[in-house]
Amino acid sequence: MNHMRKTIICLLIAAALFSFTDKAHAVFIEGRGSSVIHESNVKAADMNAKENALKNAMRNFFSSADNTSTPEITNEFLKFITGYKIINRYVQDNTVFYVVSADMDEIAMGNLNYYIREATNSVVFEVAGNIKDDIKPLLRKTAAEVLQQQRFTASNNQDFLAEMSDSPKPADMMAAFAVTPAQYLFIITVNPDTRQEGEISSCDTEVYVKPYSRDKEFPAVKVTGKAIQETDDLCVAEAFRSSLFTAAEYIRTNLIPLPETVNTVTKYTVTAVNFGKFADVKDFMDFLKRREIFKDYSIKTFSLEEAIFEAETVFSRDSLLRNLEELKGRYGYSARFEGDELMLDFSAAVVE
Repeated sequence: MNHMRKTIICLLIAAALFSFTDKAHAVFIEGRGSSVIHESNVKAADMNAKENALKNAMRNFFSSADNTSTPEITNEFLKFITGYKIINRYVQDNTVFYVVSADMDEIAMGNLNYYIREATNSVVFEVAGNIKDDIKPLLRKTAAEVLQQQRFTASNNQDFLAEMSDSPKPADMMAAFAVTPAQYLFIITVNPDTRQEGEISSCDTEVYVKPYSRDKEFPAVKVTGKAIQETDDLCVAEAFRSSLFTAAEYIRTNLIPLPETVNTVTKYTVTAVNFGKFADVKDFMDFLKRREIFKDYSIKTFSLEEAIFEAETVFSRDSLLRNLEELKGRYGYSARFEGDELMLDFSAAVVE
């Protein structure tokens, strides 16, 4: 216990000292997160609580922007946080709590659609109906896999299920959904009809999927699947998979489409001049790639006087220049197009 207390004190001191000072082009959004300490592993709980707080700050950003078609906030989206301050951090009832103020990168967030390469929607679900309790874990696992194929992720489902009894009613599911960060609730009802045909099992399985969002009730989708397997359970699971896939595909196509993304890639020649060292320019190009202003780039030639790259971007010419304009105060360059060639002149300062 003394070791655990010392660890907590050390983490509190580190949290109090930590902050970022670069405030340019940022908006500040508060986020809260928590994590239970399992097996005295304070460090893991501390990391999870802080990560949850940062993700919730991202969710709060989208909520404040009234953007209802945003994807699930995964770790990939944390790269849009340029810095954060820890407002509060404490341990209570074996749980680590964080309150953070996150600095959102306004340049990246203002062009969000350019960055959503693999957009997803978060969903929680329960499998109900005329099924045996011992097959329910298999059907839940199958459902998570099938939904993922249609880019519905169920990372919050264990917490959702923990809020309910073994035989929850729809009202119980709605109440548990309300306290999760998920965007959608799917109530999946399964009604199998199995028959023994010699040594094999044949089944017809009806699957009803009733989707809900925070503020909308969608029409239910009904699909019936058939299967033949060695046992009743395997037969129901196979028919369930095929039925749910068809239902999820219909929901994704007709009821909950993904956010629109911009996928057109344009190649530009990028010429850098008046720089101090080539390594500095390459670091800058790497920075633009990490920020996904450039999707990718390659080096064509370089010398002491100039470096020439070929770069790919999903931004239009105007959007690309706008993004570079936002960064020039930090890196000391000017950017302009000469025909199809992007010129970066670092005479104002050397890249740091």
